[in-house]
Amino acid sequence: LIDEETTGSGTTVTLAGIPSSAKTVSILFDEVSTSGSDTVSIRLGDADGIETSGYISTLGLAQSTFASNSSGSHMPISAGGGGAYLISGIVHLRLMNSSSNRWAYGHTGKATTAIVLTGGGVKSLTAPLSQVEVVTFSGAFDNGVVNLQYTE
Repeated sequence: LIDEETTGSGTTVTLAGIPSSAKTVSILFDEVSTSGSDTVSIRLGDADGIETSGYISTLGLAQSTFASNSSGSHMPISAGGGGAYLISGIVHLRLMNSSSNRWAYGHTGKATTAIVLTGGGVKSLTAPLSQVEVVTFSGAFDNGVVNLQYTE
């Protein structure tokens, strides 16, 4: 565990301190919710900051595709729903290619007792991964904890 943040306010939570030697990163969510109705997503960052383009990812909600974000601005991990959704689960990031700083991403979790979330994708960075941002695009975080773990 290198960083743990309460998501009690604001629209972003930045988890930093990932060393350039990291090969796997996990972001754990414990009953995270928002006051808005948009998705909760992650963005990857390096020493130059958080990257806001070039994400290729898809989110599945239960048994149907909910959101597609090919070459978009983030990796969605939830389907919105605001405070009615208490998101718990894990996002796994694995370094695919250290020359291009290309990371594969996959996640599983739940939004309520009856909604399963799953998804995945890829993202290349301009430099080694050093931070992850958890973001919502409407409302603000109003509950929960996220933490980050890595292995070298």
